[in-house]
Amino acid sequence: MDQVRPGVTRGSRPVGGALRPAHAGGGRAARRLRSRSLLAVVGLLLLTVGGYLLSPPGQRLIEDPANAEPVVGVDLIDIPGSEFVPSVVAVPAGTTVRWTFTDDHPHDIVFADGPASEVLGRGGEWSRTFDEPGDFPYTCTLHGRMGGRVLVTG
Repeated sequence: MDQVRPGVTRGSRPVGGALRPAHAGGGRAARRLRSRSLLAVVGLLLLTVGGYLLSPPGQRLIEDPANAEPVVGVDLIDIPGSEFVPSVVAVPAGTTVRWTFTDDHPHDIVFADGPASEVLGRGGEWSRTFDEPGDFPYTCTLHGRMGGRVLVTG
């Protein structure tokens, strides 16, 4: 190979104002650094996805009850894992809807129009009778992302 300057051959690349031999950067140390960087990115991605999948459902981003399709004719709502299941029900006027607390964490049910349960834990139960038609949203005040609706038809 022809030498441009002592120690530098043709095909060298300028780096920071100085010439660097073309083979620099392709060595074992550079490959090791790229491999470690790739492993770090993959590890971070796995931690993020794994954290989401292992988090309690109520801590994840959940569907907004305002947009959920109602389950018709169901008058029993379960609280199995920091979420109301189903989150939206449609019942006729005069129906008593019952909530059962099967989660290990305490919850409450607070309606926008006023009625509210006490804070209950596993094995607890609460109910409300809906005499008038309307849309009745509710939340768990202990877990702000938990919410639901009772749609009452005439």
